[in-house]
Amino acid sequence: MVGMSARECLTHTGEGSQAFWERMGTQFGGPLLYGYVRFLVSRLAGRGLDKVYFLSRDGYILQKIYHQITAERDDCPQAIYLQASRRALNFAAIRELNERTLPWLMEGIRLTIGQFLQRVGLDPVQFEDAIREVGFRDASQPVVEGADYSRLQQLYHKIAPQLLAAAEDERNCYTDYLNTLGVFDSKRVVLVDVGWMTSIQHSLAAMIRAKVPDAVIEGFYVGTYAEARYRSDHNTLHHSWLMHYGEPARTRAVLRHCVPLLEFFFASPENTFLRIRRTAEGTLVPEHAPYHENAKDLPALDILHKAALRYSEAMVKLAHGGGPILTESDVLLLLERMLCFPTRQEAQRLGALHYADGYGAFFNHTFMAMSPGLRKLGLSKRAWKRDFKNAHWPKGYVAALSPLEQWIFHRLYPNARFVKEIG
Repeated sequence: MVGMSARECLTHTGEGSQAFWERMGTQFGGPLLYGYVRFLVSRLAGRGLDKVYFLSRDGYILQKIYHQITAERDDCPQAIYLQASRRALNFAAIRELNERTLPWLMEGIRLTIGQFLQRVGLDPVQFEDAIREVGFRDASQPVVEGADYSRLQQLYHKIAPQLLAAAEDERNCYTDYLNTLGVFDSKRVVLVDVGWMTSIQHSLAAMIRAKVPDAVIEGFYVGTYAEARYRSDHNTLHHSWLMHYGEPARTRAVLRHCVPLLEFFFASPENTFLRIRRTAEGTLVPEHAPYHENAKDLPALDILHKAALRYSEAMVKLAHGGGPILTESDVLLLLERMLCFPTRQEAQRLGALHYADGYGAFFNHTFMAMSPGLRKLGLSKRAWKRDFKNAHWPKGYVAALSPLEQWIFHRLYPNARFVKEIG
């Protein structure tokens, strides 16, 4: 594995953007993506399964690698790409407003009332009276403080009939879409995603069991948080590769440095999936967001994925039956190097990637880890501390600084914590 990466990295020398992202795809992305799919194949081969469903959008690159690994095999299930997202599945699964569904509906940073409603397919114009009755000025007012979220919850209860009707309509369309893909043809449905809370599997399971009550739903993941344990039962199974319900502790300690950066390697060039809708002619069509939330990073992602696919193809050629298996510890060492000990160039380029917080078509954009530097922060301890805490990748934030800025940072903030809390 190391030799493969070294050979490819030496092929793509130089300091330009193209060479950098090719090295990232070969050194980290290739082993990560190939290793996970090879693990998946080892768990699915020979089980007599008919289909395996790769959930969009994380499944986009995973399905391509799956095709590479299984091209010469006849003991693996057919790969089906399934349009899915938190927005589509979680909303369509809502049948009542309760302590589980309301917090999800109210997730969002710096969104206006109108945007909260538009995100679930409701027209704010139709609810102007209700918006004012709960205490908001109009649909353009942003939700900022705790009192605003309390009023937003009141609004959801006030318009509950319309909201639940919209969810039911989307649920009916999505159920018909699942039927076209053969999801209800078997009592065992296998899903592939990245992780971490298994909420999409949970929502899908509710829809599937409305048609097939005794269906067994299996989900395969790169990793799962401890909280995901409570979404499992004898008919809802979770299989994890790097981390299962937050264990082992060493893996959790590595991933805590920046889960969003790890997720970038699985990103897709597709715009986020919003819902399945039925046209006037009765045709089911997927509806996507009008723009990509990480559009500026797509050129880098394309180079990275092409390099990862070359790596995977070469690994498959090394042995019959899909290529050698990379163990979790093999890949964890690479992730530890990237997340915990980045070079300054890696920290600067990876730290400049955008992180889109949200779902649907509404996101709050920040950087993985990008400091405005000494010129803007000066010698203010408060400014450095605030800027550092806003970074999603603390190690990358500091590694990207100049030697002088690092010296100043460590003296102004000697007790800085370099890991993020995860489930």
